[in-house]
This record gives sequence, structure tokens and C-alpha cells, in this order.
Amino acid sequence: MRFCLFLEYDGTAYSGWQVQQGQTTIQGEIERALKIATGEKIVITGAGRTDTGVHAREQVAHFDIGSQIDDLKLQRSLNGILNKDIRVIGIKKTHPDFHARYDAKLREYRYYIAHRPTALMRNHAWYLNFHLDLDKMNRASQLICGQHDFKSFCRSKSEVKNHICTVKS
Repeated sequence: MRFCLFLEYDGTAYSGWQVQQGQTTIQGEIERALKIATGEKIVITGAGRTDTGVHAREQVAHFDIGSQIDDLKLQRSLNGILNKDIRVIGIKKTHPDFHARYDAKLREYRYYIAHRPTALMRNHAWYLNFHLDLDKMNRASQLICGQHDFKSFCRSKSEVKNHICTVKS
């Protein structure tokens, strides 16, 4: 049985998404919680990987499990086990061919810049203490929009077959 997870997290205390030996990661924490909640060793696959300190509002992941589970009960269990900076905001049974990474329709990235030091946004914004020319930045960003081949950004032995992406805005 395949399930889809919808997650949000504050990545400040984590070494990114992907499991890394000797590091605390989002994937590692969720897999640890799944083991406690189900008694099964479960590997999850995320729609994408985030770097150290990066946050997510609705990261999608999937996993397979051999036993029958109640999705709402599992969601409550996981949220009771996980640290408060990782939340399962939804879980549902999905079709066996669903793949969180390859079936993604859209990814949105937001970057916040603070013009003064801030206590509340210190882990969510990049503090710059100089002026940015927003007109130039907006003109330059238009060059990124459209369909592009991102093969040059991939590992040479990447499992990805299609490197074409459309940047909408």
C-alpha cells in the first residue's frame, strides 16, 4: 500500500532533507517516527531535497507499507512522535504508481531578504545590510522564465532522464 505525506517543517536544526550518516535530517526523523508508529522500517521518498536550514510549507513524500493502517491515526501518531518543527499536515492512500518526485506538477521556492536584523525572521530571511536594485533584479529574473534545459546543473551520472523545466515566474 502506498501513502502520500504532506509535510511542513522549519529546517533550522536539520542538515537538509536527505538521510546522511551522523546528521539529523528531515527524512531521517520522519523515517524514525514511522518505525516507532508502525513497527516497520519504512523508507520515504520526497518530491525534492532541501539543503541545511531550508524550510518547507508543503513538501510531498511517499512511502510503501505492507500492513493496513488508518491514515488519520498514523498522522496523529507521527505528529506526537516528531519534534514540533516537523508536522505531517496530511496523509492519504494513493495509487501504487504515484511517485512524489516524478509526479510533481509544480515547485515553488521563496526567498526572503531582510534589510535590518530581525529577531522573528532570523531563521527565515537573509539579512543584507546594503541596498538592492529591485528594477535590475526584476529585469534579470525575466531571463530565467521560460523553458530551459538544466542538464548542466545535474550530476554526470544522474538518474534523471528529462532535464527540461519550465520556470513560470
